[in-house]
Amino acid sequence: MWSLVLGIVSIVMCPLTGLVGIPLGVSARRKIRESNGQETGDGLALAGIITSVVGVVVIGLFVMLIAAVTFLGESAEQRFEPVDDSFFFDDGF
Repeated sequence: MWSLVLGIVSIVMCPLTGLVGIPLGVSARRKIRESNGQETGDGLALAGIITSVVGVVVIGLFVMLIAAVTFLGESAEQRFEPVDDSFFFDDGF
């Protein structure tokens, strides 16, 4: 169950909790499988793994997006000349 809780938190608030939710879910599924039907909750453990992975993937994509925007912004700054602001901020009015 904690895997699912951490997975949901990783999507909603703090994606780094997904890094803890994944091993917890895998461990829970292993214990459930080894219990030969004594313990239940395999679906909850699987849902925890899935939501944790989604949270980690989302933060990974977000970090790559920030890196790409930063890199493209710097390369665009080197290619283009700055605009003369005197046209927009003329003190003659």
